Amino acid sequence: EAAAAIASHIEKAKDLRSQFRYQEAMDEIAQAYRHDPTNESLFALEGEIQQDFLRYEEEQQKEQETSKNDHGIRKSLAMAREALSRDSYGEALAWVDYAMSFDMKRYETLQMRDEIERAERKMEEQKSNEDKELVIQFHLSKAMEFMSEKRNFEAIFEVDLALRLNSSHKGALGMRKRLNEIPGESVIS
Repeated sequence: EAAAAIASHIEKAKDLRSQFRYQEAMDEIAQAYRHDPTNESLFALEGEIQQDFLRYEEEQQKEQETSKNDHGIRKSLAMAREALSRDSYGEALAWVDYAMSFDMKRYETLQMRDEIERAERKMEEQKSNEDKELVIQFHLSKAMEFMSEKRNFEAIFEVDLALRLNSSHKGALGMRKRLNEIPGESVIS
């Protein structure tokens, strides 16, 4: 009768264990111990259930941490995208760095960093070109002024300065051509 009761508790404990209901499985083992406190099969099963429970707890903690990290990464990348939409590159990179604190090798985080850096380089290049164009326009304006005063040599010098900044600038090339067509004043470069 005791052996049958122990076998019944062991079966229930194994069934509960397979359902990840470890506390209830341990309760079944405790009830079986009442029939035979020195049963080696119970000791072995109890040890297995405890190990399974510890592994299960670790897996649950890892899943919670992964979920928490995923949430942190998604939120940080959303903030980075928002900052990028405002051309706030430093802020966007700070949000990406924060996302990287959760996972340094996450593809979407690395991809966002690359996207921000490309956008920043493009904006800097555009700004540089705009600045260059302003200087070119200044030189062309000075050249026009010199041309109106019949100071063509100085005008050519100003146009050449503009062409040094952008050798294919249509306005500078056109003005240089006009200056070369003026009799007696052309300087071929």
